[in-house]
Amino acid sequence: MLVTDLYEGGNERDRPKRAALKAAGVNVIVPLALRDERSPSFDCRVAEQLAALGIPSFACTLATFPELMAAAIQGQKVRG
Repeated sequence: MLVTDLYEGGNERDRPKRAALKAAGVNVIVPLALRDERSPSFDCRVAEQLAALGIPSFACTLATFPELMAAAIQGQKVRG
């Protein structure tokens, strides 16, 4: 699990590493933000790249985190 806003560590050079992890069977999950107020700020472009690799990334409230994390671990679609 990588907790990030994708602004740092979300560069193009790391994309092959993320794809290799996924291809090796690692369950990569990226919670973007856990907060109850305001909309979180994150790099949408990198989040879209992760989605294209089949890597879920989502922002959510603290209350919805356990349910969304369980869904991501089980390979279900996640909507945060």
